[in-house]
This record gives sequence, structure tokens and C-alpha cells, in this order.
Amino acid sequence: MAYHIGEHKPVKKKPIGAHLKLRLLMVGVAAICLFLGLVHSPHQIGYASWFAMPIYYVGLVQLAVLLILFALIPFSWLERTTRWLWLDRKGKRPSPR
Repeated sequence: MAYHIGEHKPVKKKPIGAHLKLRLLMVGVAAICLFLGLVHSPHQIGYASWFAMPIYYVGLVQLAVLLILFALIPFSWLERTTRWLWLDRKGKRPSPR
């Protein structure tokens, strides 16, 4: 696609549902974390790694809730927020638009 020098290059729009696999993966990992966290919650602390590092099952439930919330938020909102949070080279914040 041709574009003028000094102007923005045209960006191809992604089709609807382009991030569906990523969202399903996030929900799947959240379901596993939620299941493990709720099944083992009476034990409070478990050991489930080669190095016998402790796993706090309440933390797994919190991670599951966070992953589900990120799967529900549109990626454009996350992209716009991160772009707004990064400072410009001149030290000014870019507009959130």
C-alpha cells in the first residue's frame, strides 16, 4: 500500500475474533488455576515443583480471577492504556486517543 512520506502508514484492521485463541487459552489456564486453588484450599500451602517451592492456593484463585478479567477486557483498551502510560521521548504523555 502506498503512503505519503511524513504521514502514517495505513494499518490493516484485524478481523473480528483474531485474538480468540489467546482468550480461550487464558480462560483455560484460569480454569485450571481455579480448580487447583479451590480443591486444595483447605491445605493452604502445597509443594508442586522440582525445587519444592511452596504454592499458596489462595494465590492461584486470585491469579484465575485476574486472568478471567484480562480475557474479558478488549485488547484495544489494554493497548490504549499501556500506550498512554509509557512516556514520550520528550517527557510528555501522549494523548489517550
